[in-house]
Amino acid sequence: MLKINYPNKTNISVLEAAYKSALDVADMQVKLNDFFKLKALKSIPNPPTVEDLLTMKFEDLIKESIRLNRYFKKVHKEKLKKILNYDIQKAQIPKQQPNIAQFFSSHQDKISLCTCYYCNIDFITAFKDFGDYRDALDFVKRAKPEELAAIRGIGAPKAAIIIAERKTLKDIDDLPNPINATDKKNLKLLIVNEYSSHFTLDHVISKSDHPIAALSLYNFVPSCYSCNSKFKNARKLIEHTRSSFISPTSANNAFSNEFRFKLYFHDNRDKKSLKHSAINEFYLDLEISANNKDYERFLSIFKIHSRYVFHKREIKDLIRKKIEYNDSHISKMASILKIGVEQVKKDIFGKELFESNQETYPLTKLKRDIGKEIGIKGIR
Repeated sequence: MLKINYPNKTNISVLEAAYKSALDVADMQVKLNDFFKLKALKSIPNPPTVEDLLTMKFEDLIKESIRLNRYFKKVHKEKLKKILNYDIQKAQIPKQQPNIAQFFSSHQDKISLCTCYYCNIDFITAFKDFGDYRDALDFVKRAKPEELAAIRGIGAPKAAIIIAERKTLKDIDDLPNPINATDKKNLKLLIVNEYSSHFTLDHVISKSDHPIAALSLYNFVPSCYSCNSKFKNARKLIEHTRSSFISPTSANNAFSNEFRFKLYFHDNRDKKSLKHSAINEFYLDLEISANNKDYERFLSIFKIHSRYVFHKREIKDLIRKKIEYNDSHISKMASILKIGVEQVKKDIFGKELFESNQETYPLTKLKRDIGKEIGIKGIR
């Protein structure tokens, strides 16, 4: 449903380099070289490198996957699954899933991990598994032993040393050996060994059918458990190259502009001049302005319509507020409170309607679409 807003051209190169460095590219490349030297595959023109595959743009990745699959038999796909291994758990076959999950967690400021990109209903998060502290020094002085041990480079022995120094400690730099400069930097920045996570990574292009794309950055969609494992599961989201725009990772994704939620009333009443009776008389509808077949398939797979019907209460609340706080009331409140009209609107209707990206808060797409339809001004 929502397009992933990757960093701009300069910063995306940095992100892609960080992704490559998170994986054992050299080892995989040696194995991939041997793979493409197999007698049945020697004739493949311009076989991709591991680095090519890891950061190939989504549209190119689909084309390359389809091209190569013409040469691959079942035995070749099985070999590829072991070379570009996402999650196979067998001895002597290093899997990359933990490294990839850690990458997304560590770079959640650049690839926003807030709500599911498929449904925009559930939160998805990656978090440091410790409590709330004022600052790094407060953390060092009050953190539990296991929280200190979770900081990169610290571990249980160094955590015990830190705890012994707490009573008189005034600055992290005053910590004694063996707490070295790198440890102190990690403590100041609260850099952890691993993030705890509440999200899944879905392969848009099936890693089973297209193992060549199993580790590709732009083949991963941060999503909630329900969308990934319950609704989509092994179902194919994209069946043709022309449908690549459906993926949240596609530069051509325009779902937010070509699909919207709508209110429906049997009597076709004016939606911008509603009465309180409207709160319990509307139906939630969907409107697709282009690419109907592809979007309908997406909506069906993720059960968007039926899942959103449950959240009609959010729309009821929005309608109620629009009825009770008209433009005149809002202007008077702004004058009395000596704040801007826009701030009053944010306080009443919710700031998610007026600021930030759609993926930052759950149900933002729904609220913005309906908010515009009932005449709330200033919605992004």
